Amino acid sequence: YPNDTCYTVGLIKNGFMYSPMMPEYFSYYKKNLVVFRFSDDLLPYNEDGFKIFAKPKGGSFAQLGSTTSADVTTFTFSGLAQDTEYEFQVKASNAKGDSESANTVTDRTWVRWDGSSDAVWATAANWGSGSAVSAASKIIIPDVSTDPKIGSAAVCQHLKIESGGHLEISPTYSLTVSGNLYNLAGNSGIVVKSDATGTGSLITMGEVGGGGTVERYFPALSGKGDKWYLV
Repeated sequence: YPNDTCYTVGLIKNGFMYSPMMPEYFSYYKKNLVVFRFSDDLLPYNEDGFKIFAKPKGGSFAQLGSTTSADVTTFTFSGLAQDTEYEFQVKASNAKGDSESANTVTDRTWVRWDGSSDAVWATAANWGSGSAVSAASKIIIPDVSTDPKIGSAAVCQHLKIESGGHLEISPTYSLTVSGNLYNLAGNSGIVVKSDATGTGSLITMGEVGGGGTVERYFPALSGKGDKWYLV
């Protein structure tokens, strides 16, 4: 995740209050939390609070909300569309007006599997966004009654399997995670299946947290006497 440190300065001149200067090094943190902090030598002293803005990529900025004090430097939001790329901005505010916006931060919201249609990973209706996931998607697999099964070449950016969740990769098919994979469901959270047709594949290019189960199919050996596979 991005660094959650940033800097904000205000301006007081000749005893009169001016609009605050813009926050610097704003960052978007985790799934739905905006964090803006200050170094020890650049403490804020002129803003009354902060305003937070967002827009889907290609859309128009709208204010999500605001903080009511300069001491409150976090803001939690909800209601954003799943699996959507958003741009975020923060402005410092006081009675004289708003600062210029801080740097624009871009990130994609996560999308949750719900299995409302069937167990097929590629079915658009099974996802909270109502759309099929892509290589850019950041996916959460929760504990639901219908678990996903991958029966194609699947890709995503990040994958998190919550406690009780389960993901199965069918024989000969694959899942490639270009970012991080976090499995909180133990060895049963991810199962890579195998049969006479072949074995599934899981490739992760980032951090990996948690275990999983990889099956390996061995055909029966014919002929007299005991036969063994060396694994």
